[in-house]
Amino acid sequence: MHIAERLLVCLAICAAFALPIRAQESSNQGQQVSVPLSAVLKASRDTPDLLRQIDVELRRNDLRPGDIACGAAPGVGGGQGAPYQCRFGDRTLRVEADRTLFDVRGKRLGRPGEMPDEALAARAKSFRENNLRWSWAPEFPR
Repeated sequence: MHIAERLLVCLAICAAFALPIRAQESSNQGQQVSVPLSAVLKASRDTPDLLRQIDVELRRNDLRPGDIACGAAPGVGGGQGAPYQCRFGDRTLRVEADRTLFDVRGKRLGRPGEMPDEALAARAKSFRENNLRWSWAPEFPR
């Protein structure tokens, strides 16, 4: 690995260990809420690779889904959504997703870049997440 790559990996690991502290601090301010791992599993139901990796990590740490609490961003309509952050022993999973917002009748609201996100969120009553992206820190080769 080049020095720049090693530095980026080191920064990512340091940031990952600092994230749980920031998540806890922000939950006090209403920025992040606690959700069970089952909420992340439900959001990930169409992403078998992520589900498999979560299962491997649960087995590796001798944990059950009920043993894991995750942080999530508050969503529209009282729901919680990505980004999710879950701690599995010495590793942290971070899941991000794209959101599609819907009005009270279930009609899709706008397209990305058409309106400010705040204006769309104010009119939205529900949302759907897709295009899930995830990362583990520290990264282990499997």
